[in-house]
Order: sequence, then structure tokens, then C-alpha cells
Amino acid sequence: MEDSQLQNTSLLHWGLVSKYRSQLFGFAILWIMCMHSREFTPLLDDAILSQYILYDGIILVGGVGVDIFLFLSGVGLYYAQEKHPTLGQFYAKRYKRLLLPYLVIGTAFWVFKDLAVRGDPGQFWADFTFASFFTDGVGMFWYIALMIPLYLLAPVFYRISKSRYDHGFVVGAFVVCLVANYLLSLWTPEFFDHCDKAVTRVFIFILGCHFGPVVAEDRPMNRKWALFALVALTSHGLFSALARSSDGWFSTILASRIWHNAAGFALCILIPVALEVLQSPFLNRLLGFFGEISLELYLSHMALKSVVKTLCPDFTGWSTLQCLLVYGGVLVVSVGFSILFHRLQGMIESALSHSHLKQKGAFLL
Repeated sequence: MEDSQLQNTSLLHWGLVSKYRSQLFGFAILWIMCMHSREFTPLLDDAILSQYILYDGIILVGGVGVDIFLFLSGVGLYYAQEKHPTLGQFYAKRYKRLLLPYLVIGTAFWVFKDLAVRGDPGQFWADFTFASFFTDGVGMFWYIALMIPLYLLAPVFYRISKSRYDHGFVVGAFVVCLVANYLLSLWTPEFFDHCDKAVTRVFIFILGCHFGPVVAEDRPMNRKWALFALVALTSHGLFSALARSSDGWFSTILASRIWHNAAGFALCILIPVALEVLQSPFLNRLLGFFGEISLELYLSHMALKSVVKTLCPDFTGWSTLQCLLVYGGVLVVSVGFSILFHRLQGMIESALSHSHLKQKGAFLL
């Protein structure tokens, strides 16, 4: 039987990325939260964790979860724009979903950090508006700072993905991003040092936009993509060796980020296939649940762990068990708050939409 026919009836088709989108977000946020445990240094230095449960090799590379977020966001924006909203409607919906959680959680956090603890109103505004991320490298909520301009450019990426689909574009975009990062590191090294975790991830978002129509049309997946995914995931040691052998700090960062980009894309290929094989209602519900509140969970756990570290500056002297209990508590509280906020946000948005429709109807009458 022809290979294309085999692929159409096999597990290798791009529509699975859309089918398991929430589960991918859930997997990503859980991995990210586990990775952030490294900020409690007794966990990072614990010999048992690092040697017997692959803490260093699996948990500490959880930053790949952000690359999963960005790829899925790129794919999702294609779906959003296929509904043909006006530019105003598109931006209003995107930014409302992105910024409303930040306005609540970010405001509360920066009030505590900059006003209550530091007593510095100027620093509050610099942190709240992300200005300090670009000027001083304050990367507390850097993901939001990155998504604001990417959403702004999303219609451009959409037109490109609609007008052409070829792998030459992917290669070209990768080279452009690579050169742009190099020039930034060369011309403005301080700026690049502050925001490298953001600017080195722009490509994975563009890649998501590029694959938007492929996923939406549920095209068959060439087996070479599955092979690429497996190679990418198993090449971490190689990229780590390249990073260690690099002469410059830029090369070290770049080697790490290229692997993160590749691994995030690879997991967006392999995890849906695994979930399709397993057909586990429990696992799908669990990951989907965390996926639905992933943005709120990202913001709330970032804020809460920083509050704990600020209030307990002696955490570096805690035992491994104390760190596990405290950080576990941070995650539990973050989940509870995220569920509550996600439900309230839906109610607020519905109320606002209903109010807007009533006002519009009254105006027409």
C-alpha cells in the first residue's frame, strides 16, 4: 500500500496536535512548575534527587514547556484568524485573555514586592510594565512580555502561512532569527543578556504559525517528522557538550535554546501520538484540566514562590524535605487560586459581553 495511504490510517497526522492541545498545555505547565523547584537550592543540590530520579536530566530542562506554549500559541492564532474576525476583535480577544490574569496577579505581586517590601513606586511601574525586563533583566513574568509583541505581529504571520507553505520558509525564518540574535548579542550585549530567554524563542512561535494550516487541515505526517522528534529529544547531551565547549556566552545560550526549540516541537509531535495510543480518559482529563488553567497557573505559582522566598530568606538552609513540602504547598495553593480565577474570569467576560450586547441593542433601538 502507498505510504500516504498508510499515514492517513496511522497515528501520524498533524490533527492530533489540535485534538490534544489542552493536554499539551497541561503537560507543559506541570513540567514548568516542576522545573521551577530548582530555585529552592537544597532541591537542586540534593544527591538523591539528581542521581536517582533524573532530576537534573528531566526536571531541570522543564523550560522546554515554554517552547511548547509558544508553538501551540502560534498554531492557535491561525485557528483564531480563520474565523475572520476584524483586527480589533482579534486583538481584543487575544489581549483580554493574556492580560486580564496578569493585571490581577501581576498587580498584586508587584504591589507586595515593590511597594510593601521595597517602598519604591518607580520600580513598581518599571516592573509592572515590563520595562525592567528589557533594561535590567527582571524576568518574573517575561512570557507575557514576549507574547504582547508576538500577538501584535500575528496577522503578518497568518498571511505568510496562508500564502505559502514550504520548508524553505522555515529554514529562512530560522536563519533570520539566528542572525538577529547574533546581531543583538554583538551590538547590544547588555540588552540581549537581559531578555535572551525571550528573543531566542521567537522562532518556535513562528514555527507554530507556519504549522497552523497543516494542523487545521489534519494533513498526514511524514514519518521523517517522528524520526526528527526522537532524534531531537535524545540529542540533549550533544547540545550540552556543544554549549560547554563554546568559547562565548552567546554560543552557550544559543546551543541550549536551539535544543529547547527542537525539543518543544518534538514533544508537540510525540505526546499527542502517545495519548492517542493510550486512550486514557483519566490522563486526558487530568492534563486537559491543567491545560485549561495553564496561564493562570503559570502566573500564580511564579508569584507565590517568589513571595515565599522573599518572606523566608533562610530557605537556602532548609532541608530537602522542607523544600518539598513548602514548594508542594505553593503548587497546591496556586492550583486552587487558578481554578477560582479561571471561573471568575469566564463570568466577568460573559457579563461584559452581555452588557456590551445590551448597550448595542439599545443604541440600535
